[in-house]
Amino acid sequence: MPVFFDTDTRSIPGYVGVELMAQSVASWSGYHAWKRGKSSPVGFLLGCRRYQVECSVFKEHQVLDIYAEQVIENNGMAVFGCRIEHHASCSPTASSTYSYRYRKNWNKRLKRTFYDSSGARYRGK
Repeated sequence: MPVFFDTDTRSIPGYVGVELMAQSVASWSGYHAWKRGKSSPVGFLLGCRRYQVECSVFKEHQVLDIYAEQVIENNGMAVFGCRIEHHASCSPTASSTYSYRYRKNWNKRLKRTFYDSSGARYRGK
């Protein structure tokens, strides 16, 4: 059963744009780490401010351009300005500001115990 996708209207709610932009920030971070030959840092979303959306839904097959731009970074804190635009018209449909906290050594600290689908226990890398 779909969680956000409405099979009747063939769309997802406009508030899902918050997650789309947050995932774009994670992609931005991973890409820039990869360019430096490093692994992606673990980051935690601290907040989303001023989320504004101009549409109530994003329709199926609607092509969206999602942008994430780092506004400031200082001592493990970063702020990103994000927006979603309709590809065809280049008109903004959603925008927000995201605050993140990250550390370079969290990847090492976050070794946890995980369980696979059979219930077998294993350690994270």
